Amino acid sequence: MALRFPWETEPEPSEPATPPTRLPLPPLPKPRGRRPSGPSRSGALPTAAPASIWRYHHLTIKGPSPDLETFAATARGPGIIPWEINGAAIEEDIFIRAVSHGGGSRSLSVAGCRILARQFRERIEAREGRARDRIGVSLACPFDLQVLVPIPPAILTLGHDHPTCEFSL
Repeated sequence: MALRFPWETEPEPSEPATPPTRLPLPPLPKPRGRRPSGPSRSGALPTAAPASIWRYHHLTIKGPSPDLETFAATARGPGIIPWEINGAAIEEDIFIRAVSHGGGSRSLSVAGCRILARQFRERIEAREGRARDRIGVSLACPFDLQVLVPIPPAILTLGHDHPTCEFSL
């Protein structure tokens, strides 16, 4: 998909302006699993669905062509935030979850759970390594905020799941 600039689709000043068309939002996924019991069954009041923090936005940037071309070239990046990951903590968390799996008989031994956790860690670290290799090379994301306003290294070192790195509205 190519990046489209506003001046490529705007009508000439002599033409009557038509309102821009909005792109339709993608359909919401169907819920999976068992349906919750209704208020008539449990006697509880219905609760509102949690609001998503993600909002659909359509960004339009206008200005002189040379400035926009410079901005578009500057804003393009890989779309990757280089968070530091703690492979040992990930491995230990997966091991604990696998060992403490409570339902029926376990099909993995403790040693098997350790091997599985190690394999997960290696896959995650390899994936992160491939992503980091694209930084400075890939220009897949046309509007990469990490390129425009980088997250300070001190925060990246904390990791994405640190309490001070949470996103808030």
